[in-house]
Amino acid sequence: AEITDNFMGARWLKLMLNCSMSGLSSALGTIYEPVLNSDKAMTCLSYLASEVVHVSRAAGVRMTDTNGLNTAEIADFTTQAELERSKGYLYRNYYPLRTGKASMLQDLERGVKTEVNVINGFVCEYGRKYGVPTPFNDTVVEIITAVEKGTRTLDFEKNLDCFEIPAL
Repeated sequence: AEITDNFMGARWLKLMLNCSMSGLSSALGTIYEPVLNSDKAMTCLSYLASEVVHVSRAAGVRMTDTNGLNTAEIADFTTQAELERSKGYLYRNYYPLRTGKASMLQDLERGVKTEVNVINGFVCEYGRKYGVPTPFNDTVVEIITAVEKGTRTLDFEKNLDCFEIPAL
């Protein structure tokens, strides 16, 4: 446990972690480990986290750093080397949890409506409010919503193909 006087920053950090691995692994229909083993999925993870950090900044919230995660170094990549650094932070954070399964995925597997709209969808909504693009979070919401409706299946490769990686 860590004590902080920045409650909103800590909540946004938690949101960043939920949007990235929980959202992506659910959209891909997998536990965390296959995400960690896929270069493209890890790249998506960094972009998902980056979007949350940029939206929080636009909203005037300074996210906390915890567990050795430096949110600026996760989010602020403009070169391939900086993106690799971001992916490394996230890999080290999630590797101990590699057998974890997101509750959103468990909901999808049970045919229960997920909380994607209040997690990734919240970031998308605030991104629109503050003029911050959120294409990766938008894609997670689209995939999971389609799975909920029965118009898409949980297929790692097919759903990963929905994400377009921008050139750096």
